[in-house]
Amino acid sequence: MSELKVKLQSPDYRRDHERFTQHRNEFNSGTWIFSEAEFQSWYGSTESSILCISGLPGMGKTTIMSTVTNKLLAEKQYFGNETLVGYFYFSHGLQEPHNSLLRALLEQFMDQNAALLSGLLNKYLHAYADGIRETEVLQELVKRTIETCRVAYLVLDGLDEYTHKEVGRTVKWLLSTAKNLPNGSILRIIISTRRDSTGLH
Repeated sequence: MSELKVKLQSPDYRRDHERFTQHRNEFNSGTWIFSEAEFQSWYGSTESSILCISGLPGMGKTTIMSTVTNKLLAEKQYFGNETLVGYFYFSHGLQEPHNSLLRALLEQFMDQNAALLSGLLNKYLHAYADGIRETEVLQELVKRTIETCRVAYLVLDGLDEYTHKEVGRTVKWLLSTAKNLPNGSILRIIISTRRDSTGLH
């Protein structure tokens, strides 16, 4: 596992989450989202589902996403290996955003369920060696990892912070992954954007 992490060289997603969590305060915690009907429907869905939150810059979308992430991570302590939680904060100027997302998700999933994933990941590490950072390989690894659990959550902030072409690549992969999971696996994705133009609605 440690060898794979070295090869992945994933972006510092923890630092981003800690920074945005610290920016919250009691007057703008974002917890109101939990009482919204759309959120409750998404959270309680028995099928894979996607929830998009859109709004102008400065409206508190990132605060909401960090709050949702903390809730899901806390609940994972209760549900254990039945669930996986992955989060990512896109930012303007991020290099290879789709690839960076995949590397960050894979590292998070490895940390959350190393025992279950060790066989799968070691198999791919051996097969692809230095090609482990190739986007197609990462997409397959993340998908296979999601298939090992009952419910997986992806919390993605600022999806439209980068070029339309790259956004399209991520959206296409998200939709394909959610659609093609085996019976018994559920993928719940929540995304924040500045506009309703991601194609996820």
